[in-house]
Amino acid sequence: MSTISNRFFVTTLDDGTTLHGNLSAEGGLTQAWNGTAAVPQWTVSTGPTIYLTLLNGSDYAEPDAGFTWLYNGVAIQFASGSDVSTDGLFKKTTKSIGGKTMPALQIIDNLASSANKDMDTITFVGTHTTGDGAEIGFSCSIQIRITEIQPGGYLGVINFVNGVADITSQDQTITMYADLIGGDELAHVSGYTCNWYLNGRLYDATDTAHFSVNTHPVQGGVTINNVNYPAFVLHEDDVVDHATIRCEFLVGGVVKYTAYVGVDDMQDPEYMYIQYDGGNGNAASLHQGQSVTFTIWVGTRDNPAPSGGFNWIDIKLLDGDSNVITDNLDGIPNVVANTGGLRELPVAQSGDNAGKATLTVSYAVAKNKGKKNLTGIIYAYTADPRPQP
Repeated sequence: MSTISNRFFVTTLDDGTTLHGNLSAEGGLTQAWNGTAAVPQWTVSTGPTIYLTLLNGSDYAEPDAGFTWLYNGVAIQFASGSDVSTDGLFKKTTKSIGGKTMPALQIIDNLASSANKDMDTITFVGTHTTGDGAEIGFSCSIQIRITEIQPGGYLGVINFVNGVADITSQDQTITMYADLIGGDELAHVSGYTCNWYLNGRLYDATDTAHFSVNTHPVQGGVTINNVNYPAFVLHEDDVVDHATIRCEFLVGGVVKYTAYVGVDDMQDPEYMYIQYDGGNGNAASLHQGQSVTFTIWVGTRDNPAPSGGFNWIDIKLLDGDSNVITDNLDGIPNVVANTGGLRELPVAQSGDNAGKATLTVSYAVAKNKGKKNLTGIIYAYTADPRPQP
């Protein structure tokens, strides 16, 4: 059985179909406020870098000049001739992806503060001019988890070795590691363990039906700056389009924190399309009284027609604190029993949306149940049953 996963975001505020823009990060996009300081500290040398990957079909493409970075919906301002934002929080840079120079944005100062203990969003808005002269607009977003931590609490962060978070070549491996900060001193914790989940399924080296035993994935450890961390290694074969990894941090056998991260296989032909308002997009902002309808299906990067037999689509909803929402919600399918929060989205069998699933999220649901920041984790399968958590 093949599985693809991806995410969308809905934030409340008090067409180029085969043009795919995606934001990824080198470094964990999680920071907490401990009452007096941000944890971990982000500086020019330690802050994570967010970068764009842009595909036109299956080919890497560069955006046109004149693009804009937004922080929580507001354009980030840069003084003439300077790569550092006028507020001192961000620095413009670049990253080479697939032989193309992609825009990147490094966080160079702390975002968490006594006044900011909520989810933040970075958005890239730009255009790409195709070979026939057509100018196609696109946007993509990524969320930064900002939270509050008290002495005795915990904060878990997933980082990538060498900052490599996407698969761009055959036989490539991606190594991620889990860092837990907490305890009375709010320092690196010793002696914790991790449960790793791939697309909703707990990694088990004896599960020959779903994991490639003795090859990959691999659960182990990695040493960074003389500190050993629990690690998880994914091989290119383990990821179809996009994989969602969940890490549970355990102290004394008790789960203290849960973190999520995504890995993209940029070379796979399969692609999960997430659209709203007629264009590709995974991040919507709603004002009071509004709603957004996402249309979801699996095609290929070059052809948006539904394909590949991904006829089962589920969604798990998380609130702004990354807690699974299990309540019954207006206009949204209820949670399927014993699945850890999965909701089955009906896939249309005929008509214009044949092979596609739809989901409508209202402002009220996003604000009240999502705590103003609702995340949907989507899983598409080629066979039933769905993975058990």
